[in-house]
Amino acid sequence: MQADYVKPLISDPSLDPTNGSEQNTDSLLSNHTDEQALLAILQQTALSIIDVSAVVSQGLEQREYMDRARQYSTKLEVLNKTLSQNKPDLFPSLTSQPHQVLAADLVTYADIQQVSKIAAYAYSAISQIKNEEVKPLIPDPNLDRKPTNGSERNADSLPSNRTDEQALLTTILQRTALNIIDVSAVDSQGMEQHEYMDRARQYSTKLEVLSRTLSQKKPVPLPSLTSQPHQVLAADLVPYADVQQVSKIAAYAYSAISQIKVDAKEELVVQFAIP
Repeated sequence: MQADYVKPLISDPSLDPTNGSEQNTDSLLSNHTDEQALLAILQQTALSIIDVSAVVSQGLEQREYMDRARQYSTKLEVLNKTLSQNKPDLFPSLTSQPHQVLAADLVTYADIQQVSKIAAYAYSAISQIKNEEVKPLIPDPNLDRKPTNGSERNADSLPSNRTDEQALLTTILQRTALNIIDVSAVDSQGMEQHEYMDRARQYSTKLEVLSRTLSQKKPVPLPSLTSQPHQVLAADLVPYADVQQVSKIAAYAYSAISQIKVDAKEELVVQFAIP
């Protein structure tokens, strides 16, 4: 069944819309800026599509229709190439199973903060690594601490502008260096095997003394209220009503005991009459 009249999407500009039954759309929208802009967008959209319904009314031939189709195919190819060139780069694939990562539980904020701190510490440590010669932790007392010339400085001399906190830190580091086994300074100090063994025995004695001191200062364990704590922990909880009742009875007993008073009116010890 063929329709009597097919209304085109694009109106023919050659037609004169001066008939009384028809109104000029532009004249109706002359006082409305937003509606004029919308009409302009619609007209541009209508010019950019293939108006299939206007083929009969405009009298397009088969070849003209095919030319129009080829034009729009070319436009689509150009648009596809433009979109493919402007396409943003894909994110790197961090996992081969992204669905499992998305379905997993969220990482807690505390874990993220801890990982960030560890990464910051690692980055700071790596950035401070430099190719320096190995220096002994314990300085050799036999070496002359005075500078041989003006270009050398004494490493142990404190600068005049060093604060008290820095001086205290230096003292702590020196004491720590004297109380540890400096493995890196064995070769530089020229220690013999028996000296190294004597140093090891000294530290073993110190460790024994420290272990005894720590064992003596061990806190007293809590009193054991039961010989089978696992059964107490595995048992059912006491109802709140029972706890409340026991608390009331204990309060009554404490009140009664606190009210007990001894009022001695007569002699408690009476001498018996001996015949």
